[in-house]
Formats: sequence, C-alpha cells, structure tokens
Amino acid sequence: MGTIILAVLSSTVLSDTIKTTLKKEPTRIEISIQSGNEKKQLIFEGPNIKESREKIEAPLNDLTKGHQGNVDIVAKRKHSALGKHTSIKKPPSCSTD
Repeated sequence: MGTIILAVLSSTVLSDTIKTTLKKEPTRIEISIQSGNEKKQLIFEGPNIKESREKIEAPLNDLTKGHQGNVDIVAKRKHSALGKHTSIKKPPSCSTD
C-alpha cells in the first residue's frame, strides 16, 4: 500500500510544485476529481515541461471549479529518455478557455 498524504494547497502552489518537479524529473502527475459516476483527470509529464506556471494553473482551476470533494494527486516516477519533451494532457471535458 502506498503513502497517503492530506494537504490543502492552492492551485498556484500546486502548479509551482508541478512545474519545479517536471523541469528535471521523469515523472507523471495525475490529478483527478470524482463527481458521482463522472471522473475528470489532468495528466502532466516531465522531464522538460515547457508550460509556464500560469499554463499549468489554468486547467487546474477549470478542473476543480465548483468541486467540493477531494482532489486526488498521484505522482509516479517513470523511465524516459532524457531530453524528451512531454506536456499537459487534458481530457475533452476540461477546457482552458
């Protein structure tokens, strides 16, 4: 069984943490919410993420807007070639407009 950590984070703090971690680390960060039977998810991958903190924060805010429940965050170290650029993967239901 993995470690469970509970914390209250602002989207700004979370997006800064994601940006800092994914600049160097080959990591996959999955952020999800569950409302009834509907699950929405954002996936961020590194290393070498190119998005600014603001570009990371916007879909986080969209994902959690109006949501009153838990926000689940899972970070998994992955094996990848150094220098490979990966970025944000958004579900169709999560708009940044």
